[in-house]
Amino acid sequence: MVTTIQLKEPTKLALFEVKNHLENVFGRSMSYDEVIEYLVKTSQVDIPFSRTVRKFRGVLGAEGRQIYEKMRQEELLNEK
Repeated sequence: MVTTIQLKEPTKLALFEVKNHLENVFGRSMSYDEVIEYLVKTSQVDIPFSRTVRKFRGVLGAEGRQIYEKMRQEELLNEK
């Protein structure tokens, strides 16, 4: 699924600088998706094991509902 995100100019510039730094570190070109994925994986934020989007159930579009159903099935499997 491809999506568009809105960034303020300072955030955009900071992300560009991180991208350039990581390209130097890894010695290859990287997409913004790869950069964001790297940042998420290396962040110190504790992500709960059980993913849930239950609170968004009423505002999701068709694609969002499919994602919700998949995540809900995973959640049910984790409870067993």
